[in-house]
Amino acid sequence: MGLSPRCATLATARHHKDFHRRIANIARFIALIFALFASSLHAQTFPTADRLTVNDYADLISEEVEASLATWLSDLRTETGVEMTVLTLERLSDWSDGMEMEPYATALFNHWGIGDASTNDGVLFLVLREDRKMRIELGAAYARDWDSVASSIIQERFLPNFRNDNYDAGISDGSAAIISQIVTPFRAGEDAPEGSNAGQIFLAIFAAVFVSIPAGISYLFFRIRRKERTCPSCGQVALSVERVTTRKATRMSSGNGIKYRNCTNCGFADQNSYVIAQIVAASSSSSSSRGGFGGGSSGGGGSSGSW
Repeated sequence: MGLSPRCATLATARHHKDFHRRIANIARFIALIFALFASSLHAQTFPTADRLTVNDYADLISEEVEASLATWLSDLRTETGVEMTVLTLERLSDWSDGMEMEPYATALFNHWGIGDASTNDGVLFLVLREDRKMRIELGAAYARDWDSVASSIIQERFLPNFRNDNYDAGISDGSAAIISQIVTPFRAGEDAPEGSNAGQIFLAIFAAVFVSIPAGISYLFFRIRRKERTCPSCGQVALSVERVTTRKATRMSSGNGIKYRNCTNCGFADQNSYVIAQIVAASSSSSSSRGGFGGGSSGGGGSSGSW
């Protein structure tokens, strides 16, 4: 006895549905194979974050500037919760088999977990010495409008110094600009400015007021630690602060340094010793602590440059 026309139609529909489901499953399997194959073509490894602030594996930064920058970024994290880290490498090919700098920076950012997981406002500043390339990678919370600000900072603050192999000035001045032009306004709830006028304004301010790397770093430290800049003698915000490392921290022991304070208004001066925390190596595992970072992530926002 044959099937009724209605039953035959339903059976045919079920047959076609099962056929399309099988085709879809096969397509997913093929896509997975291609994805695994593609990932094998771009196998990458990641450097260990010995510090949460500065990891100068390319030996680009002088000891004095690195110590000042590390202290400043550590204070930034303590007082604002924003994790910003600087990484220099000799070349990308040592770590990535064919992957371009932009996706590698995003993968590294997420592997380390830079920034607080609840705010995703971390920043990675990557410099590739021999490749003569650099990238500012922003956390996922920054809208893509901030990419143009990062681009302006790269063009105006980093690259002019890097082209002259003046990495101390470029890294110090550029890092200062990242904080003042991106991190600070973002934390204040401001939208990214339109165009590059904001970068030009900040460039003019810095050029008019500051004439050296230590002064530029002192300015940002002043912004973050205003109370510490008030002279105990005359009460004016006129203290200059300089930190000098007398013994570097290692993975076995803490280090020491001396903080010098001088008042440009009344001549007050003093000095105090301080302890530099022992280095704690970041774990290469995917644990929630990420070796000390807060577990933040990036969606690929930021900007790149070459010189």
